[in-house]
Amino acid sequence: MGYGFLVLIWHNELQKYVAGAWFMLYKNRAYYGSYATIDSSLLKGRVGYAVQGVAMRYMIEHGVTTYETGWNYYTCNFKEKEIDSKILSISKYKKGFGGKEYPLFTFIKAFDDSYW
Repeated sequence: MGYGFLVLIWHNELQKYVAGAWFMLYKNRAYYGSYATIDSSLLKGRVGYAVQGVAMRYMIEHGVTTYETGWNYYTCNFKEKEIDSKILSISKYKKGFGGKEYPLFTFIKAFDDSYW
């Protein structure tokens, strides 16, 4: 049975939480759930790296062998939709943590009821 954990980053000067992320664990694997932050212009430094660093330390301490960060668009050529600069920036950020890329192939098959 799996479980999840939450990483929150507290800002001493602002006296509030400024970022957080949700992670799920199942069978020695971790999955990146979601991330949120307040207006990044209020923050000095890269709070996202702090969140990931704390999370990865926790994962290592709990025997996690694989960390799935989700979709990465930087190596793909998507003709069917435009990928905006924010998504490309997130993908580049994820690449900075290293790891391996595995291709994911998806197919859509439409069924025509009149065929049957």
